Amino acid sequence: MRLLISLLIVFVMFMAVPQPSSATMVYGVPTDGSGTAVGSVIDNKVLYYIPLRSDTSGTYGVGGVGLSSDSVRASNLGGTLNMYIEFNGFDYPAATASTTFWFKDLDLLSDNDPDRFTETVQFSIWNGGGYQPVTPLITNASVYTTPFLSYSITGNNDNRYITFDDVTSYLPSSGSFKWLLQFTSDYVLTGLSSCYNPCLTNTIEKLSARLETSPVPEPATMLLLGSGLIAFAGIGRKRFFNKKK
Repeated sequence: MRLLISLLIVFVMFMAVPQPSSATMVYGVPTDGSGTAVGSVIDNKVLYYIPLRSDTSGTYGVGGVGLSSDSVRASNLGGTLNMYIEFNGFDYPAATASTTFWFKDLDLLSDNDPDRFTETVQFSIWNGGGYQPVTPLITNASVYTTPFLSYSITGNNDNRYITFDDVTSYLPSSGSFKWLLQFTSDYVLTGLSSCYNPCLTNTIEKLSARLETSPVPEPATMLLLGSGLIAFAGIGRKRFFNKKK
């Protein structure tokens, strides 16, 4: 009987060790900044255009901004696009959390297309009182600038991945996990300044935002089961001694 109790205690101690939990993956959706979904999303991919002119710039999906192409001559090039992305339905509290952004046709300087035309992006996260920048302005896929939050850039113009491996400390205790992506378009090399008629037209781009979280392991259930088995063994041991008497 003592051997049985010892084995049960070992079992409980083993089961009390946190066991690996399955990760939860959710996709972000674009909003107007106040929680209302906007824009065009197909198969978890956001379809958008980065404006080329200041008069077509603004917040994605609000007033049609970023939903259609525009044209501009090079001397007037310089549009911006603010895109709010929100995640819901993730694990909290989370043991780990990472966020990956996939881009189709994000023209960073290192491999931009067309030549001399470039786009940039900066990432910010809502901290309860405002959006806090967590990266510098990302201009070049081949240059890693020390950011506020560690990230990596992989892939190429057709399949660009910007990954934040650890955003656990930024997850809110309730509500949505909110990001702000700020895009710009510009040209940085000579050769386009002689283009006085509208000669640049933006094309459609795509992105998807994925949040992966793993829940904090909860061994309490197995502890309860193990405690019940020990209690059962204790009862059996008491009956055994009562019979001997």
